Amino acid sequence: RVLVNDSFARLSNATMGEVFKEADVLFQYIGVLDDVTRPECVAVLSDPQNAIGYKLEELPLPIDTRGGWNCRHDWVVVESGEVAQA
Repeated sequence: RVLVNDSFARLSNATMGEVFKEADVLFQYIGVLDDVTRPECVAVLSDPQNAIGYKLEELPLPIDTRGGWNCRHDWVVVESGEVAQA
């Protein structure tokens, strides 16, 4: 079950990356921050830039694999880059 859920999450995120490849949008990394959160996820969740959002080509973790196998975090579109710069 975990393997299937992780596979679907990776496919969904890879597809989202392709859909927004040419779009001017920003992504935020969301999810829990607790004692089992991986160090790479803690780094992104704690990064002040995450509150603003990252362009697709600047994501600190891959959009499809996120923090690794069975990661509890996700990339979400937060807003247009044009709106963020205004």
